[in-house]
Formats: sequence, C-alpha cells, structure tokens
Amino acid sequence: MVERITEALTMFPTADADPNPIVERTVTVLKTLQKSVEDFPVTSRPVRFGSPQFREWHTHLSDNISTYLSHITSNAPLTSPPSSELPSSHLELRSHLLISFGHPTRLDYGTGHELSFLIFLILVLPPLSPPQLSSAINDIFSAYYGLTQTLQLTYNLEPAGSHGVWGLDDYYCLSYLFGSSLLCSTTSSPSDVLSESWREDNTSNLYVGRIRFVMELKSRAPFCEHSPMLHSLTGVESWEKVRGGMLKLWKGEVLDKFVVVQHLVFGETFKCTWHVEEQFRIKDNFVGDKFINREGGEISGSFFPPAGRAPWAVGGGPPVPVTRAPWADERKEEGKEEGGFEQTKAPWAK
Repeated sequence: MVERITEALTMFPTADADPNPIVERTVTVLKTLQKSVEDFPVTSRPVRFGSPQFREWHTHLSDNISTYLSHITSNAPLTSPPSSELPSSHLELRSHLLISFGHPTRLDYGTGHELSFLIFLILVLPPLSPPQLSSAINDIFSAYYGLTQTLQLTYNLEPAGSHGVWGLDDYYCLSYLFGSSLLCSTTSSPSDVLSESWREDNTSNLYVGRIRFVMELKSRAPFCEHSPMLHSLTGVESWEKVRGGMLKLWKGEVLDKFVVVQHLVFGETFKCTWHVEEQFRIKDNFVGDKFINREGGEISGSFFPPAGRAPWAVGGGPPVPVTRAPWADERKEEGKEEGGFEQTKAPWAK
C-alpha cells in the first residue's frame, strides 16, 4: 500500500481530484483535535520530557472517540454525544486511532505512532484512484502533522526510540518518504533544502515542512550538526534516489523492527501478514573490527564511514562547516595547530 501511495504521489503531485467525503471529514476531525489542545494547557512546571497534561488531552480523545469515528465513517455530527458502545467495525479503528498521536503513559511519540495512523487510514479510506489517493494522502497527512507537531511543542513529548544525531528524525519517517515522492516531478534538487527562500516557497510539502520543523526545534545548532543524516541527503543527486532510500529505510527500520510493531493492534481487519524482504533488513554496520558496506563486502577496520550519513547518500553532500567560537582566530600562529586552535597542554608541559 505504501508503494502504491508513493507511486501516486510521484505521478500526480498536484492532483486536483474531486475530494472524497471521508477524506474531508478526516481532515476536519484532525483540525478539531488540534484546536482542542488549547483546552488542556500545560499548568505544571516545565519538565525535560512529557508534560502530564498530555494525558488529559488523550483522555478527551478517548472519551470522544466514538463521535469522531462516527463523523468520519457516516457523517454523524461532531456535536453528537459520545456513545458508550461502538459498532464492531469501529473497534479496530478505535485502537489504531487512539495510539496515533502518542502514548499517554510513556508521554512519547515516534514512528510507531505514525505507522498506526497510516494503518487507520488504510482501513477507513475507500478505494481511490491514483489522483484521488495522492490528494487524500497530502491533505490528511498535512493536517495530521500539524496536530502532532502541536502536541510535541505543547506537551514536549519524548521521541520514542530516537537514535539522536545518528538517526533520520526524532519523530517521523513517512513524511520524508511522501514528501520526496511529491518532489520527484519538480526541477528542484535535494540541495535546494539548504536554501531558506526555497524552503519558504515549498513549506506545504511534507518533506520541507518537517525540515523546517526540525530547524525551528533545534535552532541553537547548525543543521549539519543536529541532523547530519538529513543534511547528507542534500548531496544526493535526485529526489528519486532520496525516495528510494527512504522507502528502504522505512521498511527496514520501522516495519522490520519488533520494538515498533509490538505496539500495533492486529485483528480480523488488519493482520500481520507482511514479510520484509532480506534486502531491506538493516544489518549492524560493524562486525568485529570490519565494516560491512552496502554491497555486503568487507572493508578493513581502518575505514570508518562518516557518522550520521544516510547509507544511500553517496558523495556525502556539501562540506560540513567546523563549529568555532566567534572569537577564534583562524590564522596559523606559533604554538597553535592548523586552523588557529591552541593545543591542549598540561600546565607544567613546556
């Protein structure tokens, strides 16, 4: 299904298809939920990760889940009172939607929650033509990311399973896959991401929107330092190659990870029947003192790949600038190393 979505987004990036009623109602529910965050402000003192008020918002979601599902599936009014009993067809939908925005106990959010929302859409959307599918995914996920980013900023949700600077993103993966698919038919290149004016002109794109979010969230450090893998993708030659790498990354790092899929709910409608091909399995980079490259060959232990670089970002992207203090003199002087940095010495060293 994800491959069908990426193909539709690539072939019809600006699809102007007739809007599907379920798509429109899903967007309405997401925007209503985003607005409801204002009703549950953070009142406790700041914590490093996870404000307890997120549990209050999530309780509101759980209490009204029947109303939201009824509106999406049968156009019931959003003002109708919640029902204590759900139709059997809604039980699985409820489970997937409830875990699509973060975990109320752990107070975190990650690619597993993003995957749960995708599953919810697969179950709730009717059969759509490629142009309709492209338009639906773009509209719904734009509203979905708007909601989840509001939740992350408001309640400071902890990244679930983040790899830090060695990973792609603290929260998302599908946004980069879908966004790069939309950019394949444009004349732009991945290096344009480094241009602020280009990002402003393309902020509605799912890929660019998440890049802007990351840069705003981690504005105290250069992009190349806080997100080296995303930065390395600016050196990839085309959006087609970015899309292909993202698809492999998503299959290997999300679908093929037990720590992710163990939280999914399987039932009569959604069953765990997929099998990730061996080519998409992400193996350990190092075996003993040997590095295993992408082709499966071995390179001597003296070689180490640049840290935080996407495996398919051959060429490495633009040079990463060295972070220096503003007052650091770059002139080479006596007693200093190349670049103007003083050697660290013990006080008694002559």
